[in-house]
Amino acid sequence: AAVVGAGILAGSTGADAEGRPGAAPLRLLAEGNQAYTAGDVEGALDLALQARALGVNDPVLHFNLGNAQARAGRLGEAVASYLRAQRLSPRDDDIKGNLGWVRRNLKDLELTEDELPLFIAQAASVVGAFTLDQWGSGLVLAVWIAAGLLAWAWWRENYGVQLRRLLLGVTALVAVLVVITAGRWYQEMVIDQAVVTAEVDVRSGPADNFPVQFKVHDGLTVAIEERRGDWVRIGMGGDWEGWLPVSTVESVRLPQGR
Repeated sequence: AAVVGAGILAGSTGADAEGRPGAAPLRLLAEGNQAYTAGDVEGALDLALQARALGVNDPVLHFNLGNAQARAGRLGEAVASYLRAQRLSPRDDDIKGNLGWVRRNLKDLELTEDELPLFIAQAASVVGAFTLDQWGSGLVLAVWIAAGLLAWAWWRENYGVQLRRLLLGVTALVAVLVVITAGRWYQEMVIDQAVVTAEVDVRSGPADNFPVQFKVHDGLTVAIEERRGDWVRIGMGGDWEGWLPVSTVESVRLPQGR
């Protein structure tokens, strides 16, 4: 099997971390890195998952966890980890490269590719180059600038041509940022993106006695449309939808308060 890049886990070594707040997660990260370097993929996986369970939500953790999962042949889980890392660090070329490598080895590759017109693809690339938090911060800054300009004009009691043009431009910028931020928020916080983690039959209803419609494989990215008991209804666009056991998908959504 091809080797996916190891990456470097962030944080101090176990000795440096002793006695400090967050020492346990840092120690787990360092030990996981050592295990991966030594070729103990399962050990690295276990340690990284322990760190994640303790609340570590860092792109480096998700990236290294994805590397270990890919090396272990758990491609669906690796895709989910890389997508989490990409949401936190969208311009990281290593994350993009490893995610691309894994997706090129999926059986359902044709379902994961989404060709867009050039102009739309370029716009989507710009939007995707920054995190939801960064777009939100930009929106807040633009609103404060607009409020400052309005206050200045009110204090001077003068709305000159240049000031009106500047206010119009800032207002337009605020409107664009509102649309982008709202879109990113909807995409990450409302749409429940998930990754299939096993080869599984997609059924027409939420039980084993419903007819099989088609089969999906490890690594396919889907959207969870509905949850009902131990089953989820997934969608892939168009008429491609159906029900899977919840145990066969992993949500990409990041923890709240990231």
